[in-house]
Amino acid sequence: MPVEDASRFLMQSTFGATYDDIVELSNSSYRAWLNRQFAMPVTKTVGYAESQGWIENYPLILARGTDSSLFNVMLTAPDQLRQRVAYALSQIFVVSREVSNGIDERPLFYLDYYDMLAENAFGNYRDLLERVTLNDVMGFYLTMRLNAPANTQVGPVGHPAAFFVTSPDENYAREIMQLFSIGLVELDIDGTPVLANGEPIASYTQDTVENMARVFTGWNYQSANPSQTNFFNLGIPSDTRPMISFDAFHDKGPKTLLNNVTLPANQTAVKDLEMALDNIFNHQNVGPFIGKLLIQHLVTSNPSPAYVERVAKVFNNNSTGERGDLKAVVRAILLDTEARNGHKTLPDQFGKYKEPFVRQMALWRGLKARRKVNNRNLLTAYDENFLNRFKQFPLRAPSVFNFYQQDFVPSSAFRQESMVAPVAQLMDTESTIGIASVYEEYVQRHHDDANNDFANSPSDLLLDTREWQALIPDDLSSVDALIERLNVVFLAGAMTDDMRDVLRSVHASTNPSSPYVVQHKWEIVIDLLNILMLSPQYSVQK
Repeated sequence: MPVEDASRFLMQSTFGATYDDIVELSNSSYRAWLNRQFAMPVTKTVGYAESQGWIENYPLILARGTDSSLFNVMLTAPDQLRQRVAYALSQIFVVSREVSNGIDERPLFYLDYYDMLAENAFGNYRDLLERVTLNDVMGFYLTMRLNAPANTQVGPVGHPAAFFVTSPDENYAREIMQLFSIGLVELDIDGTPVLANGEPIASYTQDTVENMARVFTGWNYQSANPSQTNFFNLGIPSDTRPMISFDAFHDKGPKTLLNNVTLPANQTAVKDLEMALDNIFNHQNVGPFIGKLLIQHLVTSNPSPAYVERVAKVFNNNSTGERGDLKAVVRAILLDTEARNGHKTLPDQFGKYKEPFVRQMALWRGLKARRKVNNRNLLTAYDENFLNRFKQFPLRAPSVFNFYQQDFVPSSAFRQESMVAPVAQLMDTESTIGIASVYEEYVQRHHDDANNDFANSPSDLLLDTREWQALIPDDLSSVDALIERLNVVFLAGAMTDDMRDVLRSVHASTNPSSPYVVQHKWEIVIDLLNILMLSPQYSVQK
């Protein structure tokens, strides 16, 4: 296949590719590459932290080790497809370190949660839903842990601080439906709303939320001893073990859920949860809702209804009768005719703004970022300050609604075309100026010259420009070969003639006859990279 096609595919399925990665895929096939990726073992962030010695060094991992583990695995892991899908899942099943609720004191919470998403990225959605529901960090984040039935006594009788629970906590019950499974309105299989008298039909009611909240009662950390009568023993998070049930503190009444399915009275907490998750899993919305979200995160913000329908049908049945097979769903998303050819057949509709974090990762991966000295690969304060300018870092969303809304409409022009641009919600004046101001500084500061000599701290993350310099003739007379390589790796062959002219003019303005004399090939590479990274073309994935 052409290298441009291989590059487009890797943009959608990884955090970025080198030219060697692109050539390797071009000599193979999409299906063969997918099969190799599906077969790879999971690269775990917890394992990475352990290998760096951060688990034992508690203050270090608390300060930077959690972010560093996530960053280094996403940057270097060979199972790139799994990591990219796990990152998408982390923005659907959101937990966040930005919420100050004591959970920051348990940094392994987050690494274990991300690893759980990665482990289940190619598994079954029903299993993933249960793992998310019973995960310690989710129990803490959306307050399902310690959820109790109405009229439950909290605290010793007669104690001034004692009180009665007036109703179960609805937080997780609401979000598992709204964000993790079916959405707010009934959907056709193609993801379009079902209408009644011209209006969408709500997929659940407040009564459904209240009944579902009663399902999620009676759960706590494993370290809270089940034999204790005080369910409200705080215990400590166990990091890798799911929460356990305390039947004495589970609502035993009947519960009416989605599609008027009623759970019988006097069931255990485990049985109620199992049946409730089955009820959600089998709802007709899940295939189009989850399928469209994954399409938006990986491929295009405005998939056609036909594209959503094809993916939803695979979710409903992977061709062997299995519902919820995420491996089959990911394969269907990436191999769909719209994913592969939408930039040609739907040029005005197809594509998406690149997430700031993914955009930066693509630069680092494309230029084989590394450090002169391992330094345990810990992010420096400089790295963190740089990343913070992008208003996005894994597991640091401002709320359970993620960094941006999937239905965000940035302007009337988008509204008139019935189109959305979710990532544009991050692109305000502050972030736009911030990104522009740091790109040049970062690329200039972190380059690697022809002698492999680093001018900065050995802990800096360095970009290897040597193979790019080799594309420039010794007399510095032409940058055409360099431009074409940049085009393939970072733009998947979509560079316009106007942009080529701009890059050539940048080089022409710094040639030996100009006031600014270029002395080194790396200067040319850096100059062109700066222009490319700030271009609108690099900001969009087509």
